[in-house]
Amino acid sequence: FIIIDLNTGLRISEMLGLQWEYINLRKRTLTVQEVLVKVSGEGAIFQEIPTTKNSQRTIALPNKLIPIFKDIKKEQAELRLRFGAEYYTEKNLVFCKPDGTPYYPTTVNRNFNKIKEEAGINNVELNIHSLRHTHASRLMELGWPAKAIQERLGHYSTEITNDIYSHVSVDFEQRLVDKLDDDIENMV
Repeated sequence: FIIIDLNTGLRISEMLGLQWEYINLRKRTLTVQEVLVKVSGEGAIFQEIPTTKNSQRTIALPNKLIPIFKDIKKEQAELRLRFGAEYYTEKNLVFCKPDGTPYYPTTVNRNFNKIKEEAGINNVELNIHSLRHTHASRLMELGWPAKAIQERLGHYSTEITNDIYSHVSVDFEQRLVDKLDDDIENMV
């Protein structure tokens, strides 16, 4: 979950709503079409994203994610056999409990906090949503155009993307200027 989220920048609700039919491993693409949200008194609800929203999108997957997706699919097939048809919930989710039922976003957050604790990370500001921000920051530092980042993240506009991640471009620009200083010093 963490590695895939870190390399796709999906929202938690998008990760939890991801189904195998929305992934094409051969073409290395993933389509965001549904989200899973927790509604008070109703539990986990799947909602299709309207086609007019920027959130419905297809993104390219890095090569290194393909074997991870294959491993998840293989493990789920083994669990499906072990549980049997009458005990396995078939929603065809990529990220689900061993019996095929969906995770709640709160469960994902709790598990992320356990991983942080085990790793000795005490930063309270670091949460599961930080993976999305890290992904966007990495894309900016790699020089991706703002429009491409905006579309990948499913933001409404580049202004939203720039407003959220403007601090990254300032930090990145400072590092570039420092490199420029080094180059100038080496020339003199």
